[in-house]
Amino acid sequence: MTCLQRPVSRCPDLGVPTSVLYHLSSRFLAGLLAVFMVLAVTSPWAFAVDGSGADDRLTDDDLLLCILRLDNSVLSRAFMTFMDGDELFLPLGELARLLELGIDVDPDARRAEGYVARPDKPFLLDLTSGTITVSGTGKRYDPEGIVVMPDDIYVTSSLLNSWLSMRIDADRFNAAVIIEPYEPLPLQKRLAREQRGSNTWGYGEEFDPGYPLVSNPYTVAGGPAIDLTLFSSVSGFPGRGVSPGTTSYYTAISGDLLWMNAYVDLSGNLDGSVLPDNGRLLLERADYNGSLLGPVGARYLAFGDIQSARLPLVGNSYGPGFMISSYPLEQARLFDQVTLNGYLPPGWDVELYRNNGLLDYRPASSSESYSFADLPLVYGINELELVFYGPQGQERKERYTYHIGQNMLEPGTWAYQFTVSDPSRRTLFDPKDSNITTDGGPLLTWKNDIGLATWLTVSGFFSSGPVDDERTMYGGFGMNGFFEMMQVDLSLARDLLASEWAWRSALNSRFGRWNISLGWEAFSDDWSSLSGNTSWKRNWLARIDRGRFSMQYRRTDDVSGSNREIFRFRSYFRTFGVTHTNSLIFEQEMTGESRTRTVSGQLYANLLQRNALLRLESTYDLHPDPVLNTIALTGDIPLRPRVSLNGSMQYSVENGLFNTRFGLLHRAGMVSLGLNGQYTSNGAWNAGITLSMNVTREPRRNRWVTDTERHTRQGVISAFVYLDANRNKVFDEGEERLEGIGFFLNRGDWPETTDKTGILVLNNLTANIPVNIGVSKTTLPDILWVPANEGVKVVPRSGYAAPIDFPVWVTGEVSGTVYQKQAGKTRTVQGITVEAVNGEGEVVATALSQYDGFYILDSLPTGNLVIRTDANQAGDLGVNADETTVTIPGSGGYVDYIDVVLQADDD
Repeated sequence: MTCLQRPVSRCPDLGVPTSVLYHLSSRFLAGLLAVFMVLAVTSPWAFAVDGSGADDRLTDDDLLLCILRLDNSVLSRAFMTFMDGDELFLPLGELARLLELGIDVDPDARRAEGYVARPDKPFLLDLTSGTITVSGTGKRYDPEGIVVMPDDIYVTSSLLNSWLSMRIDADRFNAAVIIEPYEPLPLQKRLAREQRGSNTWGYGEEFDPGYPLVSNPYTVAGGPAIDLTLFSSVSGFPGRGVSPGTTSYYTAISGDLLWMNAYVDLSGNLDGSVLPDNGRLLLERADYNGSLLGPVGARYLAFGDIQSARLPLVGNSYGPGFMISSYPLEQARLFDQVTLNGYLPPGWDVELYRNNGLLDYRPASSSESYSFADLPLVYGINELELVFYGPQGQERKERYTYHIGQNMLEPGTWAYQFTVSDPSRRTLFDPKDSNITTDGGPLLTWKNDIGLATWLTVSGFFSSGPVDDERTMYGGFGMNGFFEMMQVDLSLARDLLASEWAWRSALNSRFGRWNISLGWEAFSDDWSSLSGNTSWKRNWLARIDRGRFSMQYRRTDDVSGSNREIFRFRSYFRTFGVTHTNSLIFEQEMTGESRTRTVSGQLYANLLQRNALLRLESTYDLHPDPVLNTIALTGDIPLRPRVSLNGSMQYSVENGLFNTRFGLLHRAGMVSLGLNGQYTSNGAWNAGITLSMNVTREPRRNRWVTDTERHTRQGVISAFVYLDANRNKVFDEGEERLEGIGFFLNRGDWPETTDKTGILVLNNLTANIPVNIGVSKTTLPDILWVPANEGVKVVPRSGYAAPIDFPVWVTGEVSGTVYQKQAGKTRTVQGITVEAVNGEGEVVATALSQYDGFYILDSLPTGNLVIRTDANQAGDLGVNADETTVTIPGSGGYVDYIDVVLQADDD
C-alpha cells in the first residue's frame, strides 16, 4: 500500500514520523549532491588524454572546462584548461585562434610561430632550441610553465601575460577565464563596432556588420534532410508475464518543394496499421527583402501547422492554417515574454538556456511535446538555446535570439501579420478535437505596426473566432515607445460583441547589470480571451534580473474576490564546471478569510566534461510540510569513440517507487544503434532497441551527408573556400581548394573546418533567420591570403544546404616612411595619407603615416600599383611628392622601404 505524506505527525502505514522521513530524504539528497560534486572535481570517468610523445604532468584530474570571456563577449563555452597547483595552463593555439592573434602552433615540432594580432609584432616559440621572441625581443621563461600535449602547447597564464601583453584571470569558482589586453586587439575593436551597432535601441538588426545579402533561391525540389528513428520494445510485470510491447517510428523530412520550404514529421506504431498517429506539415517561404507576392510586400508565407500568432490581452491563435507576414525576419514581435513549444520524441528531454545560463528543464512527456510558456526576457540580447537529449545519449540544439528593445519599426514603415486557422484541430493530421466546438468556424487574426518616430511605434489588432461555443470579435490598439534606456508598452483591447474591456501597461529597462520589468493588467468582470473565460480581474508583475539571479513577483486578483501571490527566486551558478539552477517559489492564496501558503523548490544541475554529462534534478516542498518529492540522477558517459553509456536513477518519495534506466549507444557510421532497459521497484521492466539516422543531401557534390543527429528543422549552409587566382570570384578549373579553413558565425567561432574538397556543411542553424558568416582569417595558411569578402549575410532554411562560395585572394603589402624636405633638412611626417592605385586608376588602399612617419598598405592586389600621396591633402599643405610604381608578385609578398618624400611646391 502506498504511503503518502500527510500533514500529521506520523505516517500510519509505516509508523514512522514524517520528520524522520524528511531527515532520511534530506540525507539521501545531501549524499547524492556530495557524490555529484566529487565527480565534478575528480571526473575519473572522462576521456583520458593521450600522453604518448607528450608531457604527462597534466592529467584528467587537472582538467577544467571554462568559459572564455573577452570584455562582455563569450568566445568559447568549453575552453579546455588545466590546473596544476596554483597555475592555470591554457592552450596557446586555441587561445590564438579565438583571439585572432595569428599564431600557428605545431605540437609535434614543439614550435609556435606567427604574430600577435598584427604582422609588425612577430612571435616565435621554439622549445627545441629553448627560444622565445616577441616583436624581435627575446624573452626568458621557466620550462616548467610549458607543457606539450598532443593537441596543443599549454602555457601558464603568467607566461602568456608577459608574452602577449594581456592580463589573464582565472575564476575557478565560476569556471571562467577572463582576458584583459593591455592594448585593444583588432578583435576587440571589431566586437566594439558590432556592439555599438547593437545598442541602437528601437529597431534594426543586432550585430549587423553590414555584410551583403547573398541570394539563396528556392527550387522545385531541393535537399532534402531526413531524420528516421525506429524503436521496438518488450515489457513485463509481476503476475502478468511478458508482453511484446510496441514497435514505433518517427520520421521527419525537410527541403525545398515547389519553390517553398517543406517540413513534415510523422510518428506512429508498426503494430498493425503503419499509418501515423501524429504528424505535422508546414510549407513556408521567407524573403529577407520583403518582395513576396509583389505589392503585398510580404516577408513570410506559411501553410499547414503554422506558428501561433500572439495578440496582446486577447491570447494566441492555434490550430493549422495560413499565415502571411511582412515583419522583418530577425525582429522580435514581443515585449518581454516568449513561448517556445514543439515536438518532443518519446524518451527525449530538453534543457533551456538563456545567455548561457540554465533557465528551465522539461522531462520526457507522454504527450510527445514540450512547452516553455511565457519565458521572461531581459532588456537587451536574449540568446535562448534548447538542448535536447535522447534516450540513448543523442544530443541536438536549437538556438533563438531575441533583442528586447529592437522591436520597433523605422519611421514611415509598417508591418502586418494575418492568420486563418482551424481551432478544432491540434495539428493538420490530427482528427478534430471533441473538446473544442466547431460551430464558430475558423479563427482569424490581424496585427499591424506603424513606425511614427524613432522612439514610437503604434499597433492595431483584430480577431474573430469561436470562444465558449460562440463567435467573438476583438479589436484593440497599442503603442510601444522607448526613452533613453527605458521601453514602455501600452495596450487596450475590447470584446466588440460583449462590450468588455482589457488594459495592459508594461515597462522594461536596464540599469547597469540590472534588468527591470514592471507590468499591470486589468480586465472587465466578464472578459473572455481566445482560450475561454478569464477569471482574472487584475494582474501585477515585477521582475528583476541580474546575471545569475532572477526575482519575480506576481499578484492576480480574481473576479470572485480571491487573490493569489507568487514570489519566485531563481539563481544560476557555474562552480568547478557544474552548472546548477535552483528555484524557490513562495505562494499565497487568499479566499475570503482563508489563507493558504506554500513554499516549494526545484534544483537542477549538470556537469559536462570531455563529452561526459551528469545531471541531477530534485523537486521538494518546504512549507507547510518539508517533503522531498522526487530526486533523479542521469548520466551519459563516453566509453570510446562513437560508444557511450547512459542511465538514470529516480526516486519518488510520494509513491515510494524507485526507477532506474540504462542505455548503450553506438554511432556506427550513418546509423545510431541504441539498447536500453528500464526497471521499477514494483517489478515492472522494459527493454528496447532504437535505430536512428539522418541524411542530408549536399548539393555541390550531389551526395548524401550522413549523421546520427536530427537536423531537419535546422538551417544548413554548404560553404566552399578556394584560392581565387584570377580574382573573378568564380571557381575555375585548376584553382586550389582550401582545407582546414574555419568560419565566424554571428561573432561566434564555428568549431569545424573545411575538408580536403574545401567544403564544410554547417548544420543546426536557425531557419529563416539571417546569419552573418565570414572566413576566420587566422585559419588561412598564409597571412597574405585574405577573404575576397569580409563576410556575407545569408538566410538559411531547413533541409536545403545553401551553397555559399568564399573566394580567397593572394595579397601583398607595401611599407615605407613619409619624409619632408624643408630648408635643407629632412624630417618624418605624421598624418599623411598614402594611396595605392591600380592600373585602372582606382584607389585600392589607403594608409595614414604614424608618429614616426611609418605607413603600411596591406591587403593589396597582385600586379603593378602606383604609390602616391592624396592629391587633395597635398594641395592643402602646399607640397608634392613623386609617385612610385611597385609590383606585387602573383604569389604575394612584401615590398618595403617605399619612402615618400614631400617637398614644398615652390621647391
